Amino acid sequence: MIDDDEGWIDIVSNFLKDTENFDVFTCNHAEFAEQMIEKSAPDVILIDVDLGILEYNGIGLAEKLKNKTQAKIIMFTISQDKEMIEQAIIAGAVDFVVKSQFKETLVPVILRSLYHFSSDVIVKAVRKRDVLLKISTLTKTEQAILKRSLDGKNAESIQEELKYEKQSYWNCIGKIKKKLNVNSMKDAVTLMKDHL
Repeated sequence: MIDDDEGWIDIVSNFLKDTENFDVFTCNHAEFAEQMIEKSAPDVILIDVDLGILEYNGIGLAEKLKNKTQAKIIMFTISQDKEMIEQAIIAGAVDFVVKSQFKETLVPVILRSLYHFSSDVIVKAVRKRDVLLKISTLTKTEQAILKRSLDGKNAESIQEELKYEKQSYWNCIGKIKKKLNVNSMKDAVTLMKDHL
């Protein structure tokens, strides 16, 4: 990752390490980018379009690197300016990510660039992974309640089947909704059906 904003580098590199366990090498000076790339041999290079140094702006750096590496180049930008995106693609970038949307789009863009999947396939896979991660935080009892809800059982039959007091059952429902980040059990069931 090449960006002259060290704070941004920390945010993005920690995100990639934490969410996908990617190995991330960073450089905050464009002048040293080639050395870093030679040493680390990355699969993907993330470059800020606006590096702040005219001689080494991000698009110019992408153009300089495109014939020196097999890595896929992805540009970071603050806007979706069509002319800038066109220049970046001509310079050798395979895609771009708007900085304000990086948490939603960066991983799918990286995976798409590496594996040539359509964005729909990547987005669905990432959503499914996120749902599975949320489910893994549920206790066995919460999972049992959710499974029975998926099977179409109502609250009374679930309480009876699991031999749960009404208050304990509703406490579990509250925890399920919070862990899955939904407003109701109906939303939880829809989430499960849509993404699993």
